[in-house]
Amino acid sequence: MKRLQCMVTGLLLLGCASANAEICAVYDMYMPQAVSARRTVMESAARENIPVAGAHLPYPAVGRVVSDAKSRNFSYLPGLK
Repeated sequence: MKRLQCMVTGLLLLGCASANAEICAVYDMYMPQAVSARRTVMESAARENIPVAGAHLPYPAVGRVVSDAKSRNFSYLPGLK
């Protein structure tokens, strides 16, 4: 049986923060911790190729995170393909 995974990020990843972990929203009470948490989740999702789902991600609100190892930046790819 194949094990299916999906990381539900809730409000951790916003549309704009899905590509840049450094972007904070006004409700990020502890911005350095928020950036660290986003970076950790995005690195894990990219490394393990685990789909992410979240409330404020671009349609269809589920997709994949890919990383650029040289720049440490991320890209969000909507959909599961």
